Amino acid sequence: MHKTKTALAALAVVTLLIITGCTPPATKPTVDIAADKDSVVVSGTVALTATVSPTSATVEWSATGGALNPATGTASTWTAPATVGDYTITAIATEGSLKDTATKTIKVTPTAAVWLHDEVEFDNIDQYIIPNPGDVFSPIRFPEDEWTPAGALVDSVNIVVDIDYGGEPDSFPAMNVWLESPDGSRVLIHNESQSGDPSGEYPSDLFVAFKDKDVNGTWKLLVEAVEANPVPGVIDGFDLDIKFRYQQ
Repeated sequence: MHKTKTALAALAVVTLLIITGCTPPATKPTVDIAADKDSVVVSGTVALTATVSPTSATVEWSATGGALNPATGTASTWTAPATVGDYTITAIATEGSLKDTATKTIKVTPTAAVWLHDEVEFDNIDQYIIPNPGDVFSPIRFPEDEWTPAGALVDSVNIVVDIDYGGEPDSFPAMNVWLESPDGSRVLIHNESQSGDPSGEYPSDLFVAFKDKDVNGTWKLLVEAVEANPVPGVIDGFDLDIKFRYQQ
């Protein structure tokens, strides 16, 4: 009998709600934001998705800059402004009088760099006497010797070396030969354990350590005679060929 009275009371409440037009209390919604990227170049676009519960909740979008299309619904596209910086995207889910908010920060970066490619070549034909023993260098300076744009970076390097010790291949002493970049980095192209004439062309795969370094500055062909020699030597020529890239 007690259970019957309880059931009748509950039915009466439901009937009263229906008669008076009232509805059960709304469920507090939850919302989360997903983006197809966390950063974008100026004026680029980001696809946004809102995951919301319950699915009956409505979603409205806002942003601290740029434009959203559409401004409502579970999916939207944000177009970044023309100014770099961090921007906050907000999604507000509403169910009845209850709300939940989620935010997402998107970084706007400058337009991707456009690189141009070029090549510079210069031959220093001034003669430099090699000490006996001792060291000396033949310099090539960019952009003084040949024009190169500011900010130019090395893609590849190759050189041609002309060293003379009286025209006799057997007259060369033990010597070290390096190419030095403007920042002081060196690549050894001939060491004292090797005999004979170090003259000749040295290809780009030998100089991969110079990739992405600054082109501008003084490049040096360094020659060191490590033992005395009866025949005097000279650097007769140093040809430097650099392929590089730079931004407009």
